[in-house]
Amino acid sequence: MVSQNFYITDKVTYHTIKGTIVKEIRQKFSDWISQTIRLYRGEEFVELEWVVGPVPIGTDLGKEVVTIFKTNISHNGYFYTDSNGRQMIRRTCINETTSVPQKKAVCSCFYPVTSRICISSVNTSSQMCVLTDRSQGGTSYDDGDIELMKNH
Repeated sequence: MVSQNFYITDKVTYHTIKGTIVKEIRQKFSDWISQTIRLYRGEEFVELEWVVGPVPIGTDLGKEVVTIFKTNISHNGYFYTDSNGRQMIRRTCINETTSVPQKKAVCSCFYPVTSRICISSVNTSSQMCVLTDRSQGGTSYDDGDIELMKNH
C-alpha cells in the first residue's frame, strides 16, 4: 500500500496578537487541529504549541497527523535523533544495503524523537533542530525537511 499525503484544509483561519515581548499567531485548521506560533523578540527560536484530536476516522482509514518543517538545508539524506536525551544518533532514509542506494518506504523512516531531531547542512554551518516536549515520531524523508508525527 502506498501512503499519500492529504492536507487538512486549503484555508487556515488565524488570529495575530502583537505584544512588546512576543508575537503570537493562532491557527485553526479544523475543529480537531489547531496550532499557536510564538515569536519572542530578540530570540533565535520559534515556539509551537499544537492541539490534535480526536481525529475523525469517517473513511475507516487510519490517519497520522504530521507537521513538516521545510528548509533549504541540504543534508544529503542524513539527520539525527536523540537517544532519550543522552546522545544523537545518525539516521537515514536511504537503504544503504543494496547495490544501488534507494529510499526506504516512508513508513520505515520514522524514528523515536524523545527530545530533539536535527538536520545539518553539508555545504554550510547551517543547522536546524526541533526540540519536543513529548515523544513523537520523526524523520527527514526529503532533503531539507523535518517531519514530526503528532500523537493524539
